[in-house]
Amino acid sequence: MSSFLPTIHAQNKARTYLERFYRSGKIPHALRFVGPPSVGKMTTARQWAKLLLCADSDLASLEACGQCSSCHSFESGTHPDLITLAPAPGKKAIGVDEVRELILAARLYPLISSRKLFLLDEADSMGASAQNSLLKILEEAPENQFIILICRQEETLLPTVLSRTVRLPFDALRQDDLAALLPSGQEDYLSLYEWQSFQGREEEAALCQQVWQQVSLLGRLSEAEEVWSTISKRDRDFFVLLCDFLLPRYQQATITTTDEQRKELLRRFGVTLEWRRALEENANVVLSFYNWLLRMSESSQLKDTR
Repeated sequence: MSSFLPTIHAQNKARTYLERFYRSGKIPHALRFVGPPSVGKMTTARQWAKLLLCADSDLASLEACGQCSSCHSFESGTHPDLITLAPAPGKKAIGVDEVRELILAARLYPLISSRKLFLLDEADSMGASAQNSLLKILEEAPENQFIILICRQEETLLPTVLSRTVRLPFDALRQDDLAALLPSGQEDYLSLYEWQSFQGREEEAALCQQVWQQVSLLGRLSEAEEVWSTISKRDRDFFVLLCDFLLPRYQQATITTTDEQRKELLRRFGVTLEWRRALEENANVVLSFYNWLLRMSESSQLKDTR
């Protein structure tokens, strides 16, 4: 396996293209990463950006130096020449106004690197007006600016956008691809799911596991209060992750349980799914969490769903 972008797993086709671009020095101005969710598109885009922004990257090792001011800024999440655009909170698409702000940013020279990178997450959410505005960057950007469109599907992109971007396909991860990346003894489905979703976020994963232990036994007010005290001050992103952690666990738990417990597990699955959708629709974080907690503790205690 190539040493190029070593943190990117199981996407050899995309890595091969990027390695060829980098070694040849002929780097496309606009790339289009296309594939299903959670397969490494954004991770790859960020690592590619780090490499291009690095002041002392090594062509032989194909790695960013990790020591220059650009690399330090990248790792701290404060790099002024790396701009990421995604749908605004509570919205489902990148709008025209956001794209216009991007165009203004593109007019400015890089601050600490010799290049500037733009990453557009969920680029396929843009409407026709936003995409037409984006054409200004795609057609007129200087040589030291690069843009990556990250998409689940391409059908919503205009032909003019497609023709001005180079396509890199990202494949769905197979079970054995994920299993090969896990520590020994963690090959079951839920471990695969958790590892992929929470890689590098160990504290949040531990909190989700703690909440799962608590909500498995909900049924008394004191237990609900314990859950509240554990995570009530967390933000929306954490609660979305928590829902994504709990939902497959409830599905899995229904497979090996009694009919009576299965009915309650399915109810809790539904309550959690409703909470997840409410969060996506920008519901009040604290109130929606409180409502979820009350509904979760409505019925009798489950014996064991862990």
